[in-house]
Amino acid sequence: DNMDGRALTCIVMTQVGQYVRPTDQVDMAMIAAIGRKTVMEGSGSVSRAAREKRIIGCSCEFAAISGKHKVVKIWSMKHVDRNPLEECNLVDITMEQELSHDMAIESIASSPGNEMLLTGDRMGDVRLWCCGKNVFLPSSSRQWTCQRVFSWRSKFDLMSVDDSMQFAITSIEFLGENIFVTGSKSGNLRVWSTDGETGETIDKEIISIMGAHNLTVTSIKKGANTPATSPVSSGMITFSSGSEDGKVLSFAIPMMSSPGFACKPICFRAMSHSIIDRYLTVEPISVTCLSMIQDSYLVSGSSCGII
Repeated sequence: DNMDGRALTCIVMTQVGQYVRPTDQVDMAMIAAIGRKTVMEGSGSVSRAAREKRIIGCSCEFAAISGKHKVVKIWSMKHVDRNPLEECNLVDITMEQELSHDMAIESIASSPGNEMLLTGDRMGDVRLWCCGKNVFLPSSSRQWTCQRVFSWRSKFDLMSVDDSMQFAITSIEFLGENIFVTGSKSGNLRVWSTDGETGETIDKEIISIMGAHNLTVTSIKKGANTPATSPVSSGMITFSSGSEDGKVLSFAIPMMSSPGFACKPICFRAMSHSIIDRYLTVEPISVTCLSMIQDSYLVSGSSCGII
């Protein structure tokens, strides 16, 4: 149990940062990294790094959740200038902040370009975090704050233990700057708008897909906005969901046009690993992960090792 509580279950990038080599295109990050390296190691250090194809600067920020913990840990990674003869890591990794939930966190998603982070917990609550920095203190670190909470259930509802276990948000995915989708242990999918007041609790989703899956939703992946050649109408947002029931379902919804936006989703594709892989194993087959390749191809992996 102790090891289960410590195991990392998901890592997402919250700031892409920079990755600089002497052979990269010249930009401000390159100039800053070269200047720092020259001061620390001398004028010949950059040419040596180019010959050896070494990194001269890198930085990023990421968030991680683990096991049964109620916190998200934000980590930063920064390049450290050291003696080139020393055998050591290229970067220092520092924990910058902990973001707390009331219950154990089951899922996480990020939108690095928009400085937003979503976390879903075991009782069905989703929190939207936004990142900011004190502009009057350039050296200050970035800080994440909770902007609002999304919860479709009433906290005063009396539920059995078995019913409560179905609330868990097991997968989250951004579909755009102001829209995201959640999947739950019960197999339901819900689409939400990020719009709202700071500190507000939003209790109504804009789209619900009840009974989309029979078992836990394990993965959700945003698809490409549909072109004219797609089987669904152009100008729609698409996403796919995978589940422990072995199915991969692809949905399309119109882009949001107003605060009161609502519509019926279209399921335009369904695939079952349980049928495709049925001759390879006698064990129940579940979809464990989804990924998009070049916004054109959806790849799914199953519990029996088939892609």
